[in-house]
Amino acid sequence: MNEYDFTKLNDKEFESLSVDLLSKTENKRIERFKPGKDGGVDGRFFAANGNEVVIQCKHWARSGLQALVRHIKNEELNKIKKLNPSRYILVTSIELSRNNKRIIKKMLSPFVIAENDILGKEDLNDLLSQYPEIEQKHYKLWLSSISVLRSLLNNAIIGRSTFKLEEIRDFTPKYVLTANHDQAIQKLDKVHTVIITGEPGVGKTTLADHLCLYFVLKDFELCYIEDSISEAESALQTKKKQIFYFDDFLGRNFLEALNRHEDSHVINFIKRIRNDKYKRFILTSRTTILNQGKRLSDLFLIENVDRNEFEIKISSLSYFDKAKILYNHIWFSDLSEQFIEQLYFDKRYRIIIKHHNFNPRLISFITDTHKISNLTSSEYWPFIYNTLQNPTDIWTHVFDNQIDEFSRLIVCLVVYNGRKIEEQDLKCSFSELVNSKANLAKIELIDIESCLKIIVGSLLNRTITDLGKTVYDLFNPSVGDFVLRKYSGDPASIACIMYSLNTIESLVNLNNLIKNKIIPLVTTKEIIRSLLQKKIEMTHRSSSFDYKVILLKLALDKYENTLEIENVIGTFLSNINYKQIQTNHIPSLSNLLQWGIQKNFINRNDLDLTSFLSSVLDYPIDHKDLLAICQLLHTLKIHLTDPLFKKTKKIIIESDYPSYSASFKRRRGLGFVLAAYLIKFPIIAPI
Repeated sequence: MNEYDFTKLNDKEFESLSVDLLSKTENKRIERFKPGKDGGVDGRFFAANGNEVVIQCKHWARSGLQALVRHIKNEELNKIKKLNPSRYILVTSIELSRNNKRIIKKMLSPFVIAENDILGKEDLNDLLSQYPEIEQKHYKLWLSSISVLRSLLNNAIIGRSTFKLEEIRDFTPKYVLTANHDQAIQKLDKVHTVIITGEPGVGKTTLADHLCLYFVLKDFELCYIEDSISEAESALQTKKKQIFYFDDFLGRNFLEALNRHEDSHVINFIKRIRNDKYKRFILTSRTTILNQGKRLSDLFLIENVDRNEFEIKISSLSYFDKAKILYNHIWFSDLSEQFIEQLYFDKRYRIIIKHHNFNPRLISFITDTHKISNLTSSEYWPFIYNTLQNPTDIWTHVFDNQIDEFSRLIVCLVVYNGRKIEEQDLKCSFSELVNSKANLAKIELIDIESCLKIIVGSLLNRTITDLGKTVYDLFNPSVGDFVLRKYSGDPASIACIMYSLNTIESLVNLNNLIKNKIIPLVTTKEIIRSLLQKKIEMTHRSSSFDYKVILLKLALDKYENTLEIENVIGTFLSNINYKQIQTNHIPSLSNLLQWGIQKNFINRNDLDLTSFLSSVLDYPIDHKDLLAICQLLHTLKIHLTDPLFKKTKKIIIESDYPSYSASFKRRRGLGFVLAAYLIKFPIIAPI
């Protein structure tokens, strides 16, 4: 039998549970009434003789017995006398001894007829064991049971998945079941995949979290995907119940996913899951990012997958759902009575519920005591109203007033890196950034650990990967939105941050920000010029070959081709030692090499270059890499009899790359795959 303490329920949920149990024991339909001052009545029914029986529920688990006794004596008793019921039933979440019941009955006599009309924690647990259907009905209660905890631990893949389940379970008290929950479960049972979309803060991740919980409790093993769909592919097991969860699967920016070829891999995985009754797949994405994905839409079409078949759009919540969300956050918060009174004064909570900017993230923010730690109760309501009026600025107070300059720099490093960053890289980047700031470099050595303690849990998340590495990411995507907006017109600061990061991820992110016009063109040019001056000259920590390739490709694409820029790129290309190259960015390098050949910085007859290209073809490469190599072969004017041409042609014929050409999207034969390349690259002759 499960032993509940009922602390995961708010008072309204406890009331609902109590009434459901009493309806079973009394074999009566019990009336309940709308929220508000109940006058001492949480439920009622009429006895066979027509007399009224009143039920009162007191969820005082956190207050204790003595507080309850005082309340009954000073307040409740007078209400009961006015009601004058023929029978009074008291239900409480407090543990009660036989003597406790005797004392309470004496206080409430003659309205409490027998001691068994006083139900405590133990009585409720006994009734729940008799009526398991009631236990199952009350979702949040059920999730707090010991048997459920065992199930969660048994059905999580070790590592991050187990930790994720613990995170989800901790948030359960604040979760509100909405129509989206049931709709998503139906879709998962029907097509095995759901893509949950919506604007920032609307509750996509929270819904996805609890869908995972639901299926884990049905004996599905959870695989929480941290970084790439390849994690799911490696964990996939035949005829084993598994649920795969990819939160924010397109990343902070759709273009980031394109650079990792994540979109096509995800669609292929969806196709596999659709035909496997043992599997479920949950994905989330911001609507704006998903809608950027023209290529993703084409891929859905090419692969004969209907995006609408899988998508659930979270667009709006009913006022009742909003009220429950607000109430849950208040009930389970650490807000003092003085602060809570500010919400109830003059029914201000109605303003929150009906505000057009209401979303769960804002509610979580304004009820988090850590976010309002330096506010007085009289300042609380103006803070809430201003937050609702200007929701994009929810992090202003925390970022500008609650952390120091060093902590702000750490957050900026994580934001501009664009993806999770390993602890060692973050510490090196932080040291570099502090030393580059003249006003900070003179200060004694800063303890980064102290800064991290302040911002982890409020602005950043810290996790341990399955490989034991410590990584940092944003606490919430909206932190990144805020920081990017704050610094968008400050090229000097962005350049310092990017210079200090020295990561390929940061350059990929910079490219994404430029393409989406988050960083203005003028700012872009200044940032690139600054990075070129410092990075290519190697005046500090060594930058990898791939880092330089991506930076130079960025300069080529986003900067005017001035003589200065051409000389920087040309010098780099002229000094490449092809025998020592190791690269994961073939398309970018290929584009630079084509440019260098056209500008005569590279000899098209360089045998080391063709030898390098041949060695690249010895390793598995994807469709995008192969396209880039074909373009380079075209620029090099490789002859049809050349071994390099024959090798490339053989790979094209034998590989099963999908055609990028819309005209071939319904054709599957290798001949058509080759034909698509032939149209694009006429230098490759037909078979």
